[in-house]
Amino acid sequence: MNVVRENHTATIISAGPNAGKILIAGGWGPYKHHKFVPLASTELYDPSTNTFAPSRATAAMKIPRGYHTATIIASGPNAGKILIAGGQRGINDALSSTELYDPATNTFAPGPAMHSRRSQHIAMTIASGPSAGKILIAGGFVSQKYGQHTGYRQLWLSTTELYDPATNTFAPGPLMHGVPGTVVAVQLPPAPPSSHP
Repeated sequence: MNVVRENHTATIISAGPNAGKILIAGGWGPYKHHKFVPLASTELYDPSTNTFAPSRATAAMKIPRGYHTATIIASGPNAGKILIAGGQRGINDALSSTELYDPATNTFAPGPAMHSRRSQHIAMTIASGPSAGKILIAGGFVSQKYGQHTGYRQLWLSTTELYDPATNTFAPGPLMHGVPGTVVAVQLPPAPPSSHP
């Protein structure tokens, strides 16, 4: 890649002139001055040539971030765009902001803010049911100051949010049971049709 990075995202672009290429976004760069450096830069990997595009050909996010999510929007006016959500730009600086990557123009634009700041969460497009096509954002953590000191602690979240691609907005989702810590999510297959008459 053009830049050393970790805790970034990698998403296959589904539309536009770069369809089939992989967008690698953000993450943490080289360790400098005793701090990790959040990145706004991106990379484009072309599987047909097994190469990365030069930096001048890639877009930059509006806000440097790592530990975020990147999810393709499946329907609505922003179908085919990639929703970049949350993450953090500092050790104790989780984000509620989002961005929309447009594969047609290879640019980022600000997206709607989530209701909660969160980092290391999950994001998944719901495949069926009344919320089909919406993106579920769940869990993660936010840093919280404690006492009269300057220390921080991680507050793990049991909250969820639902991104509606039809309106480009977030709404609170159902609470998870307990405080889950690091979250994983798996889309279950639909139930088979009943064999009873």
